[in-house]
Amino acid sequence: LEHLYAGFMRNHLNGDSVEIIDISPMGCRTGFYMSLIGTPSEQQVADAWLAS
Repeated sequence: LEHLYAGFMRNHLNGDSVEIIDISPMGCRTGFYMSLIGTPSEQQVADAWLAS
């Protein structure tokens, strides 16, 4: 499932100033780590998460 989530997030967040390198689940299974190039706003991440 994390591969699907990463793909959907890339579709909605990647652009000229942001590129997602990886999204991986935390070992405790309470969230995800997101490695990226660039600095999206909190609102951009929230919008991409909802769209995904």
